[in-house]
Parts: sequence; C-alpha cells; structure tokens
Amino acid sequence: MTRIPRRAVVVLLTVGAVALAGCGSDAGVKEAKDGKVTVTGKGPKATVTVNGEDGTTITFNQRSLPAGFPGDVPRPQGARLQSATSGTRAGKQFFQLTYALGSTAATAALDDYGTLLGDAGLAVSRADGSGAGTLAPPLQADGSGWHVIALATDASGGSLTLTVSET
Repeated sequence: MTRIPRRAVVVLLTVGAVALAGCGSDAGVKEAKDGKVTVTGKGPKATVTVNGEDGTTITFNQRSLPAGFPGDVPRPQGARLQSATSGTRAGKQFFQLTYALGSTAATAALDDYGTLLGDAGLAVSRADGSGAGTLAPPLQADGSGWHVIALATDASGGSLTLTVSET
C-alpha cells in the first residue's frame, strides 16, 4: 500500500478550508468583471472565477458537477454534492468536490468510494493508520489519465472531499 505524503494532505485541507471560508463570506464585492475575476450571483451561492495571466483558471463554489468532470472517475453514491471547484493549470484540468455524507460514517464512505474507483479501473491505495481525530485515513487512485485524492471526516455531519487532477 502506498502512503499519501502528509504534505499533500495538509495542502488539500488548506485549499479546501480557504475555499469554504471564502464561499461563506459576505465580502463587499457583489459583482465584478474586470477580465481577471468574475463574481456571479451573491451571498453563499455566488461563484467566483479567476483567470490568471498564464492561462490558469479556477471557479469556486459551483453547486453542480462542473462541466468537463471526467466520466472515467466515478462519483460517490448516496452523498449530496455541496460545492465544487474546477480549473485548469498548465493546460490540465482539476476539480475539488465536497459531498455531505449524511448518516454514512467517513471510513465507510471512503471504503465504498475506493471500491467504485477500483471497479472503474483505477489503482487505489489507502493511507495507513486511523486518521486524525474525526478524519478517516485518506485514499488515492490513479488511472485513465487522472489522479484522485479522497478525504472524509465525521465532523459537522460528515463530508467527503475529492480532488481530481489530470495527469
């Protein structure tokens, strides 16, 4: 079994926390379009798109599966999509999806999702250990041109966060 580097987990959690904090804020910008940043909508349902000078793009706080999400990467069963982020970096796509787990335990959600990934032909590995606090040990999968990292927690009603990056 391959271990997921601790730094990768920390970066993923940090990006997710920053994205979620920004999504819930009631910042002074209600709508703007200056060729680099576009805010569409308002309040907690607003989406923010950033276009970098190098061609990098990222859209935060999408409420449905982003266009271009790979059909080769299965979506979790029985979980409700709460928020999605998508973008391109160096010409490659990436996605971060956060799902509400409801009554499903974090470890069970990751086990089920790992099975779906394996059934889809991706090579799945799971980090050793018991996780930290309410965080279950993460898993990763590779195949069909995609790298997937999945994290789940039982905190705040339970959530599953997926990062899917084009390889």
